Amino acid sequence: TVTDNNGNVSTTTAVITVEDNVAPVALANNITVQLDANGQASITASDIDNGSNDVCGIASLEANNAFDCSNVGDNTVTLTVTDNNGNVSTETAIVTVQDVTAPVVVCSQDIIVENDSSFCGAVVTYVATSTDNCSSILTYTHLSGDYYPVGLTTVTVTATDPSGNTDVCSFNITVLDTENPTAICKPVVITVDSTGSASIIADDIDGGSTDNCAIAYIGASQTDYHCPDFGMHDITLTVTDIYDNSSTCETTVTLLKGDYNILSCPVYACSTCKDGEAEMCSEKNIKGMGGAPDQVVWETKCVKAKDLDKRLNAGWVEGACFGQPSGVLFCNSGGMGDPDVECVKWKDAEDNLEDKDMSLGQCEPANDCGCKKGLVELVLRYNYGSGHNITIDKGDIVDNENSTYTITNISGKGGKLDKKIKLIGLNGVESALTTDCSKPVNPGSMFGEFTVVSYIDKSGNSCPGEYIDIPVDETCDCVMGLAELVVSHINGPFENVTTNGGTIVDNEDGTYTIEGKGKKGLPKDLIINDGFGSTAINTSCKEPLVIGEMLGSFTLVSFVDKNGNECSLGGFVKSIDATEKTKTTAAIEEGVMSAYPNPTYDLVTIKTDISSPSGVMFIYSITGTLMLTINNPRTIEVIDMSDMASGLYKVVYMSGEDVRTVSVIRL
Repeated sequence: TVTDNNGNVSTTTAVITVEDNVAPVALANNITVQLDANGQASITASDIDNGSNDVCGIASLEANNAFDCSNVGDNTVTLTVTDNNGNVSTETAIVTVQDVTAPVVVCSQDIIVENDSSFCGAVVTYVATSTDNCSSILTYTHLSGDYYPVGLTTVTVTATDPSGNTDVCSFNITVLDTENPTAICKPVVITVDSTGSASIIADDIDGGSTDNCAIAYIGASQTDYHCPDFGMHDITLTVTDIYDNSSTCETTVTLLKGDYNILSCPVYACSTCKDGEAEMCSEKNIKGMGGAPDQVVWETKCVKAKDLDKRLNAGWVEGACFGQPSGVLFCNSGGMGDPDVECVKWKDAEDNLEDKDMSLGQCEPANDCGCKKGLVELVLRYNYGSGHNITIDKGDIVDNENSTYTITNISGKGGKLDKKIKLIGLNGVESALTTDCSKPVNPGSMFGEFTVVSYIDKSGNSCPGEYIDIPVDETCDCVMGLAELVVSHINGPFENVTTNGGTIVDNEDGTYTIEGKGKKGLPKDLIINDGFGSTAINTSCKEPLVIGEMLGSFTLVSFVDKNGNECSLGGFVKSIDATEKTKTTAAIEEGVMSAYPNPTYDLVTIKTDISSPSGVMFIYSITGTLMLTINNPRTIEVIDMSDMASGLYKVVYMSGEDVRTVSVIRL
């Protein structure tokens, strides 16, 4: 609008454009973000905006907002600021991306392995894994596939991710040495010294025994030898490694007398001679076979008193022999430096000490309870068990059905047994006993095929006291005769056992397997011979076969009949499929007690299926003597029988009305 001086007005229009050419002020700040469990992180532009502004106002903020494991560390991020008039400004910020999540490592379970054969360790493989939100690597203190020594090795596995986060786990690898040493024996020959003695150490019979790890101990079953034990002796070398594995080997020690005077040998034991007799001994040479040295042994003989001088003049010596003790050994100088030996009964011991100026010797008393006026009852154990037609020439006999027989004489005067009785067992074998107390009839004494268990004399003396009724093992089913028979020998392995039919295998554990010929099986009347005597066994299944019973020098361990039924200790029967090529082994079943190893030389493991706080386990000898009592036994008991004599034992477990039995053979 224009107005002049005179007031005239004129108007027109024009367009005025206002422009905003000023960029906004972009302000950014540095931040730190952390990756999540999936290795991801994100931000918004406002997270790094530090107050960006514009006079006309901000229209938008923009920035890179996604990060992963590849962005760990410092990242330059541009903040773009746009105002309402489209003016743009930028600013950079440092976004630090962090990975703070540790990996997760998973180790193997503890590993237990046996050593590799012939090595004191084993090659062991294992698997360990890890997971991480990004990635990780594993490091090991011991690698999978490494050789690990016997013992415990702790393996530590560490997982590490690129950001240095770690996780650690550990597990144990245990290598057990289950390999027995290799026992190698060699024979040795030794000579007694001036005292009549000689000794060895285990190294003397060690022929270079080895072990995959190391040997800790070697020991010999006997180290000391004395006159008059000249000749060859069996000996066992035991090799034990540092991890308590052991093995044995057998060899011989030959004891030579050298220049030693055999008549100077000491007195060791009483004789078993009759009253009025003495045991005399002299040196006897046995020619060695196959280049072996000659053996010098004792030849013994019981002679009457009137013949003593004759024997002494012939080079014999009185009493210096080995035998079963039957009384007390008394000795004096004899006036000439040679021992004067006399075995007397216990009842005369005090008189001998006081009146004869004699001293008590080295032997132990026999199991003599005293016997007066003759016997009225006698209990005998028969080697071939019960169920047989045992006859007696005078008196009455009752089968107790536990391998023992009770002998009485109801019609005899005062119920006394006749002075001498004769028993006739299987195959017509006769066994004679004197029962008038003129000769000892001690429990444990053997008369032919019988062993004395107990007796009662006319005075009422009972020896050994209360008789223990030991249950015998059950018999097993037997059909069509036997195909195989396993027996043990009282002297253990390596005996010269022969038979009239079948093949004999020495199992080298004290047992012998007799295998029949094809479908014919074993002979009906099987005869087993050990070089000292023969044992007859009827294998037709018409007579009962009782596992654990003694058959002469042998004990029946197990058998297999022609139908494949197998019977072993404990009476367990298992039917064997005719197509089965390998033998099955009897195992513990419900209601059965087992023993392993059986036979045994020392330790035996007894396993049963019952356990009770009120249970009791007993071990009896074949004569009924209680050898050991174990209160509240466990279901698995390890028993040391090394101090018990060789023979057959019965293990009885009783708990209320439950009774378990098993026979154990101590070699």
